[in-house]
Amino acid sequence: GEKGNNDLVKKYRIGAVSDEADASCLLRPNIWPSGEVWTEEAAHFFQQSIKQYFDEQCRVTKAVVRAICDGLIASNGRPELRESLQVLSKDHGESEGQQDTSILTLLNYKRGKRHQKSKKPQPLVAPHTDVGVITCLLFDKGDCAVLQRTETTTGAREVGADRKWIDVRLPPKVPDDPIFIVNIGDCFSELCGGAIPSTIHRVMPRDDGTVARNCLALFHGLSPADDITLPSGEQMTYEQWRKNRIARAAKVLKDNAK
Repeated sequence: GEKGNNDLVKKYRIGAVSDEADASCLLRPNIWPSGEVWTEEAAHFFQQSIKQYFDEQCRVTKAVVRAICDGLIASNGRPELRESLQVLSKDHGESEGQQDTSILTLLNYKRGKRHQKSKKPQPLVAPHTDVGVITCLLFDKGDCAVLQRTETTTGAREVGADRKWIDVRLPPKVPDDPIFIVNIGDCFSELCGGAIPSTIHRVMPRDDGTVARNCLALFHGLSPADDITLPSGEQMTYEQWRKNRIARAAKVLKDNAK
């Protein structure tokens, strides 16, 4: 509704699916627009285009993850990181018959009545971090919203902290060779022992913007049954880690609401 923190963001999501009856809750069927909603030709074109982009972006995102891992291992000097980051460097699902849990989300941002009436700028998407490994973002040239990140400081990460927000500036026109934005997710941050912190970010409306902004966001996740080892030595599957992480976040929200 109009009173929500991210009420003016439209979303459409697709991801990998599994034909197994006992598949993980992280692998759910996709629902595509049909010819009854669009024309058959338009529905087919949309589905094939999005599937192709999803497959290619997953390939690129895995390469980005491996490059970051190689850099961390080479420069950090902590031997335990090699073991904990190993799960991020393999090709998930290709050799084990498993699907990873990456999700492609189509996002549409625009200003609404709540943002036009408020004296203090209200976010289109409230400050948060992403749960998965990394997120790769591709924006169009819409100018009514801007992605912001906090400075990478310890104080800025505390709940309720007075954070300094920095605009992520992009060219006014989308070049032929697009520019992707990468946010570090909670899973990557925990596996590297906080050497690279999760990216705290939000989306804010722009007063001078008139054109709605669209974004393709690839949230990269591991396979549900992937075994991960934290730098502390604690071991669990990725699905269990994700459940634990969401439970911790829910507790923080509950405690803050008291």
